[in-house]
Amino acid sequence: MGWRARPDPQDVRFSLTTVAALAQAVPEALNITGITPYSFRRMTGTPEDDMTVQISSFQTTYSTDVLDRMRKTSLASDRAESLWKGAKYFHTQMRNELDKCPQDNVLGLLPYVSNHVAYYEKKFGKPRETTFELSNLGIVKIGGDVLPDAWSLDSMTFTQGAQPAGAALTINCISVDGGALTLAITWQDSIVHESIINALASEYL
Repeated sequence: MGWRARPDPQDVRFSLTTVAALAQAVPEALNITGITPYSFRRMTGTPEDDMTVQISSFQTTYSTDVLDRMRKTSLASDRAESLWKGAKYFHTQMRNELDKCPQDNVLGLLPYVSNHVAYYEKKFGKPRETTFELSNLGIVKIGGDVLPDAWSLDSMTFTQGAQPAGAALTINCISVDGGALTLAITWQDSIVHESIINALASEYL
């Protein structure tokens, strides 16, 4: 029996914004695959103050037809319709992932990898399995008793290092309750051209 949960609207929005921007910036791309990490914490009932690692992920691949529709949309109404179709597709993919949990989950396959270093070293020099990763830590709520008097927290930054054997680029999101939403993009130098990163960043502004 699967766990029921709703995709974070921010994950849907930023994933589709990323796909649409990359489709325009890389017109020769035949498909784009995004990876979205998610936590089992709420599903397993793990208390918020327990330190644990319960992160898994799922992939969503956008085909040539989907990318071509995004490239051809010049009117705002057409763009909205294209993104809405993409949102429904993303929602369906995530629902399928959650419905089958905990069976056939990538986290459950980790014990079958006997040598993790060798596993990732085999990926060097080969085509990337994923185009981008969207990691969203959500909203951070800091209680008034945590910060010193007269202190306030307006924003935070969350980043990951470049992934030589993972996604070509990573979008890292974090929000502060009552404060700013911050996005940071990380990528491996010489793997992704800076013009693509600039085009992607402009879509988030």
